[in-house]
Parts: sequence; C-alpha cells; structure tokens
Amino acid sequence: RIRTMVRMLSRVVTFAIATVALACAGPALAQTKIRMGIATIAPLAPMFTLPEVAAKSGLTIEFVQFQGTAPMVQAMVAGSLDCSTQAPLSLANGAIQGGLQAYIIAQHVGERPGSFSVYWAVKDDSPIKTIADMKGKSVGTNVFGSGILGPMFLLLKKNGVDPAKDIRLVETGFPGSEDAIRTGRVDVGVLNQPFAAKAEATGGLRKLFSLADQQQNIVHILEVCRKEFVDRNPELVKHYVRDLT
Repeated sequence: RIRTMVRMLSRVVTFAIATVALACAGPALAQTKIRMGIATIAPLAPMFTLPEVAAKSGLTIEFVQFQGTAPMVQAMVAGSLDCSTQAPLSLANGAIQGGLQAYIIAQHVGERPGSFSVYWAVKDDSPIKTIADMKGKSVGTNVFGSGILGPMFLLLKKNGVDPAKDIRLVETGFPGSEDAIRTGRVDVGVLNQPFAAKAEATGGLRKLFSLADQQQNIVHILEVCRKEFVDRNPELVKHYVRDLT
C-alpha cells in the first residue's frame, strides 16, 4: 500500500512541472476568488497575511480552517476547495481513494536535522518508557488520516507495535492534545508547535519519540490546487503562486 501511495504521489508531483507552463498562458483573470483550506498549525501563521498581499493583485482569498489535511482532501475531491495546504500522505490517499488530481505549487513546512520534530509525549509518571510499551494504549493524533501517521506507524512497526491492532487511535487535534495527555484521555499524545512549547514550559510531560526518530528529512505541508481549477484559471494561479511565494 505504501509503495502504491508513493507511485501515486510521484504522478501527482509530475503535475507541478506543468504548472509553470499553464501559468504562462492567457492575460485575463476569468475568476478572482480562491477558496483555500488551511491547517491550524503555527508554521502556517504567516499565511494569514496572504489575503492582504493577494488583494494587491486583484485576488480574493477565502480561508477555511481545518484541524488537519485529511478533511481538506475530502473537500477538494468534493470541489468545495480550490487549493489547500496538504501533507504528502493525505494527498496520495486522495489520489488513490478519491481520484483527486492536483498540482503541487509550493512547499510550506518540513523537518531537517536540528529542527523541531513533531513528537509524542506521555506524563512524567507514565509507566510507558519505550515505544514497545504502547501496546494496548490510547494514542492521540491531530486528525484521522493525518500525514504524520505514515512515519509514526512505520516507527511503531519497527518496535513491534502493530498500529492497526495494538493501539487505539484518538483524534484530539493539536490544540487539545496537551490537555488530553494531562487528563488521561490519551496515554500518548502528539505535540506540534506552538503547543509543544507551551507544554514544555508548564512541565510534567516527557517526550517518548519524534518523527525524526523514523525519518530525518520530512516534508509536512505542501500547497496544492485542484488540476481542474488550475487548468481553467492559469493566470489566476500564476498570480497566486507569485503572491504565495
């Protein structure tokens, strides 16, 4: 299944090459509004200045906020969004399961050695000391189908934990994850910025593992637009990419 996802994602990536050519055609903007889905994570906060920047190009950006990337895939398949911030795994799932065709037009968020890495934490006094101890435990995620689950599941399997059978996955969202750990709603919870910094400042939690333990370089968030939307509005997307970058 992972190999199938990689192949599908590779096909989606090839659409990005065509984006430049498409963006060069046609002088007039037949449409000026873009419905854009955005995930609620700190690294994307600068994106909220985009409507002001885009307005100078005559564009209107309509933001719709989501807890994670998987629901945005569904919205794009349904035609409710034109563009969205997407995780590679969610995008691949959308192509496989929903027939989503999209162009990748930018990269927003990633990890590299020495940078912050999304991690899962437990209470300081938790008996869970290793990944192997997670068997039979509840584990938090920002949203079901999230892009962070792919590398996390691989790491669990390496340590003898079957994510399909040995854990109970609980959707907490990033904002509610710290509270879910502290109150016992989950045994192991996921922390991303800025919520990780807040939790660390408060104390009482202990990092169990991070995505960097599985993969040092990760692309978390891409900007993608529906192929149909780009093909129909190449000049609009040309302006959008310029304002975005």
